[in-house]
Amino acid sequence: MNYSVAIGLAALAGMLLPIQFLINARLSQGFESALWATTVSFVVGTLGLLAWIAARGQLGAANWSGALALPWWAWVGGLMGAVYVSLTIVTVPVIGPTALVVLLILGQMVAGTALDHFGILTSIEPVSVQKLLGLALVFTGTWMVVKA
Repeated sequence: MNYSVAIGLAALAGMLLPIQFLINARLSQGFESALWATTVSFVVGTLGLLAWIAARGQLGAANWSGALALPWWAWVGGLMGAVYVSLTIVTVPVIGPTALVVLLILGQMVAGTALDHFGILTSIEPVSVQKLLGLALVFTGTWMVVKA
């Protein structure tokens, strides 16, 4: 995949997030439970992924022996995703999709910078003045949106 296509797909994924937040919040209202809404969201997503895998003819292509050899923490991404979706379901009705998106971006920037700086799950990439300025701009923009 070339860089321009990747940029466009990343932007599309970002545009889907606030829509997903609002859809999941509506599902939560119907269930009267954020946890059930999260569960249904993941079940529907899993079924969709399995259909996509089947359509690509890749049902038998998974390398389970390689995946099973990974450390325990390599398996918690789905759990983190469930917590993420649950938290967005309960917060979007209170703060709205715009504030939620900017707070998520701020959290991602702070966590990503710390992970890079300390080399957690990645190679070490020390914090630079330019990155700190970027974080300050993201923080300022977040504050402006949340306080609006």
